[in-house]
Amino acid sequence: MPEDGYTGESLSKDLYNRMGEAFALHELILSPSGVPVDYRFLDANPAFFDILHLTREGVIGKTALQLWPDLEPLWLSRYAPVAQKGEEAIFEEYSNTLGKWFKVRAFNAGPHRFAVLFQDVSERKRTEECLDEEEARFKAIVNSMEDIVFTMDLEGRYTTFYGRALQKYGIHEADYLGKTIDEIGLSAASAEHRMAVSRALRGERAVHECDFFGLASRHGVAVQTVLTPMFRSGRIVGLVGVGRDITEQRMNEEKLRSLLEEKTVLLQEVQHRVKNNLQIIISLIQLHLIATSDLSCPVFMKTLQSRIYAIASVYDVLSASTVNDRVSLAALLRTLSVFCYTLTDIFPRLSDIQIEAEEDTQLPMQTAIPVALVVHECILDVVQRAPKERRELFLSITSGSPEKGRCRIELAHPFKKTEGPADEVGAMLLQGLVEQIRGSITEVLENQPHWVFDFPIEGAGKPIYPT
Repeated sequence: MPEDGYTGESLSKDLYNRMGEAFALHELILSPSGVPVDYRFLDANPAFFDILHLTREGVIGKTALQLWPDLEPLWLSRYAPVAQKGEEAIFEEYSNTLGKWFKVRAFNAGPHRFAVLFQDVSERKRTEECLDEEEARFKAIVNSMEDIVFTMDLEGRYTTFYGRALQKYGIHEADYLGKTIDEIGLSAASAEHRMAVSRALRGERAVHECDFFGLASRHGVAVQTVLTPMFRSGRIVGLVGVGRDITEQRMNEEKLRSLLEEKTVLLQEVQHRVKNNLQIIISLIQLHLIATSDLSCPVFMKTLQSRIYAIASVYDVLSASTVNDRVSLAALLRTLSVFCYTLTDIFPRLSDIQIEAEEDTQLPMQTAIPVALVVHECILDVVQRAPKERRELFLSITSGSPEKGRCRIELAHPFKKTEGPADEVGAMLLQGLVEQIRGSITEVLENQPHWVFDFPIEGAGKPIYPT
């Protein structure tokens, strides 16, 4: 006898009562002709009564049909071969009568007898049904997509495929499942694809354009693929990929690029013609100067020519630029200074203009032309007030980095007081141009004399012409 006082029989009985799995012993009931018609409950453990919410007194000795008159016949058909032929049966079945799912194991327990071990698995089944519904919903969604949706394992092998594109491009899953890109035979795309897989396995989201479905050779298809890692308990367990046909997008981009190039050519042609027209105007003025006998006219007309040259300098800079709607401020100031040197009769004794400007500052056309004219008028004003005995004139123009969308130009000169007659036309033009682009201009005559011209880069409004 064991030291703890248990006999073999008492130990078995104790385990029998403690079992979490329901146990029941049955006797098969036959009709006079030997056909199974019912089965009787001979014994059961406590778990049996807990699961079915019954009492021992209400069950033992009774038949199944006495307990549940509408019990489904399938239970008897499952158990009869076990009792009669000694077959063992393992199955999961739902009972409408009891409203539960059961996992059952039935085995022979003697002539016309069988024992049953079962568990209530209704909760698990409900969970599985929910998962099945979610999976069906997921498949319905991804299979309605025009993209190719797929998964891969940690070795880069394809594990599932979804999406309408499978049928569209004639992709057969069997050709891909369980294989890597090298095993499929798409070596041309493998290098880029392996790099994307490597990035995704490090936890990154990898986007690349790579035809590793083998579509381009057959259909001229461009494919963009996004690879995203799948996590489980904080670990990467695989990859999800989406392959998108971007052929139409590529074609549209090419059309837009072609249209942009065409627009650029047309715009350059327009700018070139504007420049030529300005040159024609300058030449017409020159012809008028040759033909006139009015001594006061040449100075006025040459000044007008100079102002038109200032406008033309904007188009000079634009024609040498790769951008067709913006002008480099630094290049514009340099072009203006060179042009001023060449017109010695309008800018006498002008020896040098030192330019310091940010190369990255770009002005829109509607701002560049007024700025060119304002700077021209400032230089012209300084030169006109210079004493005749002065043999050389040095100027400097500086422009720093734009701050908060505004630009500041300073033109330094050597005169601490205003000399010579005022140019009323120039003054009106200067005021109108500055107001046009919503800027401000002042001249400081103390210490180092200089003009201060401040304006918003994108601030040009409608033209304002002085009256």
